[in-house]
Amino acid sequence: MRSSLGQKSHKQIALPFDMIKQITVQMLKGVNYLHKKGIMHRNLKPENILLDTEKDNSTINVKIGDMSSSRALTYPHMDSYTPEDPKDRDRSGREARRLWYRAPEFFFRKRVYSQEVDMWSLGCLLAEMARGEPLFVGESEIE
Repeated sequence: MRSSLGQKSHKQIALPFDMIKQITVQMLKGVNYLHKKGIMHRNLKPENILLDTEKDNSTINVKIGDMSSSRALTYPHMDSYTPEDPKDRDRSGREARRLWYRAPEFFFRKRVYSQEVDMWSLGCLLAEMARGEPLFVGESEIE
């Protein structure tokens, strides 16, 4: 069975501890692999974490998808990255949900950042799995 962590509604159920642990370990290994290859994902959110269960439903395989926002890391961290343009229009629900997992570096338009932006997103995903609902909910950057 293939699915993602993302759901249609804000309210979800908290996952069992063993499942949270299994998913988190694989997400960390996947992001570690990207970082060792010099890549920042920059858009980790439930819709981009794909889950594939084995036929016996005892094993979950995690895959990280949607690399369209990823960037190559530069060393030393002196080169600035192009900041995302703020949108003055109303955001769709999908765009607003994306903000829930964005690191503060993006909101404050920090020009130089690194892997910490992915780690922030992973922390938000872990909290959401444990709580059964997103950690930070807002419709705009200010919220």
